[in-house]
Amino acid sequence: MSTTTFRPSACPSYWTLFLFHLTTPSIPDAWRNWLSAQEYSSPRIYAVMLTVHRSIKAIYGLVIWLIRFRSATYHHSQNSSELSRALNDGLDHQIRNARARKMYRDDEDSNEETRALLASSSNGNDPQQDTENQEHPLSNLVVWRVAWIINHSKQLQTTKLALTSDDSTDPKELTEAIVAIKNINPIFSTTLVECLKRIQSASNTRLIIEERSKLAYKTELHRDKFKELLQLLKPDQDYDTLPPKGWQEIGFQGTDPSTDLRGAGLLGLDALIVFGRYPWALASINITWWCVRLSKDRQLDYFLLIQSSCKSDDRQESLMKDIPIELYEFLILQSRLTLLFHRFWMDLKPRPSVMDFEIKFKIFQKRVQLGLRKGFIGGIGLGWILDPSSPDFTHQQTIVKF
Repeated sequence: MSTTTFRPSACPSYWTLFLFHLTTPSIPDAWRNWLSAQEYSSPRIYAVMLTVHRSIKAIYGLVIWLIRFRSATYHHSQNSSELSRALNDGLDHQIRNARARKMYRDDEDSNEETRALLASSSNGNDPQQDTENQEHPLSNLVVWRVAWIINHSKQLQTTKLALTSDDSTDPKELTEAIVAIKNINPIFSTTLVECLKRIQSASNTRLIIEERSKLAYKTELHRDKFKELLQLLKPDQDYDTLPPKGWQEIGFQGTDPSTDLRGAGLLGLDALIVFGRYPWALASINITWWCVRLSKDRQLDYFLLIQSSCKSDDRQESLMKDIPIELYEFLILQSRLTLLFHRFWMDLKPRPSVMDFEIKFKIFQKRVQLGLRKGFIGGIGLGWILDPSSPDFTHQQTIVKF
């Protein structure tokens, strides 16, 4: 198990620097002392040098003021709002990825030329361009930042309602409205459209999570799911000849496994099937119910904003059969949390019993929940589970430092 060790760095000796500054005269101090000494010994030289001194000081102040004014004007025109700065960071992220992977070969290494290529690339509905955008997605941090701004902006409450309530809303129309309201540079429209698509997809996933967790188990409709689960966990055991205590051997609390699904609903059974190789139903169901509550509190937005990587291959199609494809990222997150809890449980000394589950699970929640808000799966003393395919993998790896 990988852990993180925090080593505090030695503090600089600010007291030493303070004494050095007072005892050692600097060049401006020496100049002022010499100029003051000329006031009585050489009045003419003093008058000339004082005029030169004040002129240089005035010119220096004017140059600094002009530089600051120009910089402030540029940033105000280019990034007049927090949303503009977030979109600018997202566009810069795409440019760095494009150049790193040699998508564009700029002879002069021009930022403006690359920005124009990225901005104009989405004007048409080109399937090849859509594929390239999927290969170079926006950073989840940028999309999460845009989602937070829209959620807390008073001017964009209508946009927020359109994204969360109506799945048929065109992101391009919302982008045009946001550009007009926030006075954003149109070059950021492409980035904003992609952000809105992922925010809309995350909102739709959140609704499906709540609906699936409220869907009660019905024997006549969902019996085949328990058959499939038993086949995954015990391939040699027939469902019809399973003894009453057979479900308890897997990890359910009683002889009827459907009674353990009261909290997480059918979503708990979906998570068990996806994580079919892990024979611990109680932990998986509790983690699923915990993830449902975190989703309602908008603490899993980082993971829900991830661009879905579920492609149409045979393995994933068989994995997500009879399960909404929108739940793929959520269930993968649930599986990783279950794996992390398994590590946590196995490392406990002395080995706890099922009766200790509730107490130990609360300890696990406190250690993990803070990191989930920021996109980390893990905690201090638990280790970390990072996804190398994530666009923020390098950033997370730098912070975690295995």
